[in-house]
Amino acid sequence: MNRKWIYDTLKTVTAFEDRVVQGEALKVAKLAGPTAIYRLGNYTNEALWDDHPDNPEASRQFFLVYIHDKPADYSRIDDLIEEVKAAFKNAELPPGAVAIQYLETSRDLDDATLQTIYRYVRFQLVRAG
Repeated sequence: MNRKWIYDTLKTVTAFEDRVVQGEALKVAKLAGPTAIYRLGNYTNEALWDDHPDNPEASRQFFLVYIHDKPADYSRIDDLIEEVKAAFKNAELPPGAVAIQYLETSRDLDDATLQTIYRYVRFQLVRAG
């Protein structure tokens, strides 16, 4: 898994301050400002290897970054999406990884429980072994 790498990369976006949270660790009713919540998605083994030890296992790890903020202007979220994309594009890849790819950005969303607006950004980390 690459949780620490995702967390460390998100911490480089200064607007989040100390508000970078793994999705399952979120236990607050309201968020105090722009917050990045990340969740790991599917892990896909590309099955490109055989039993030969010199042929590494290729895989993809999908992950999402949800950017929450106070209602109701999505402009700051839109700016933070660009900062998050740039942070991952410019980050040093973790060992074994060969690429990070931006895949998509969600539509405008809202969370009644957290009383926030948000959008998510989806990435994949491509590993050679």
